[in-house]
Amino acid sequence: LDAANHITGQGVWNDRLWSDPSFAFDSWGGGGGYSTFFDRPVWQDGAVPEPARGVPDVAFYADLLPGYLIYCTNDPAECLPATGPFEAVGGTSAATPLFAGVLALLTQWTRAIDQPTPGFVTPLLYAVAHAAPPGVVRDVTAVNNIVFDDPSITCCTAGPGWDAASGWGSYDATALRAALEPPLVTLTSSRPAGVAPLAVVLSAEAVVAAGAPLRYAWDLDGDGVDDEITETNQLATPFPAPGVAQPRVTVTTTLGRRGSASAPVLVQRRPTFTG
Repeated sequence: LDAANHITGQGVWNDRLWSDPSFAFDSWGGGGGYSTFFDRPVWQDGAVPEPARGVPDVAFYADLLPGYLIYCTNDPAECLPATGPFEAVGGTSAATPLFAGVLALLTQWTRAIDQPTPGFVTPLLYAVAHAAPPGVVRDVTAVNNIVFDDPSITCCTAGPGWDAASGWGSYDATALRAALEPPLVTLTSSRPAGVAPLAVVLSAEAVVAAGAPLRYAWDLDGDGVDDEITETNQLATPFPAPGVAQPRVTVTTTLGRRGSASAPVLVQRRPTFTG
């Protein structure tokens, strides 16, 4: 960290490489590798080089030095005497609840804005890593997590992109939320008004924070039921009956975010003449 508490660099947890040699836990570190039981899931395609399930998926701060400073509420004799009432904790016991808290807040926010919740979050994290702008994921590329003097242990070394030492790296919680903002959608009609039967071309435009538009669902009569689903942003359709039509389009992105817009179309009666 720098003097302003900003992250300037990250490396895989390996106390043999990073810590003071006198530190009591000088052979602790992170883990990773490939499953001998499970095949690589489809959402790891294009990221994991082996045909087996690779772990980890993400990396969060876990090193016990300096660790997370926690106030010890036990009997003073049970607290670390060198640090007084505060002691440093780390490991998965610290990193996992930190990320769980991030996902809990993300779930709360998506429910509030009527977007799909993260649910089984792992495929979403991989989709974000592939599609998100810089800053959402902080890639961890330094060193390895080989902590024992055993030549048979060769896994795993960090590198660019996904690796079995740090996964994708660390996700920035604020940037992750921004990447999952719903798309801003606008809908226009080639003929906003005209005489029945009126043939128009509806055009949807979507500004997405990350990913890309995936499909367009068209509700042409405003009854809340989709009448057409396309992969393109335009739809040619007639409006045969006089009245004010309220076509609506809902755009879903590759990250599962949804946004909608409507555009009224005035359909006039054909004038009649008597004489």
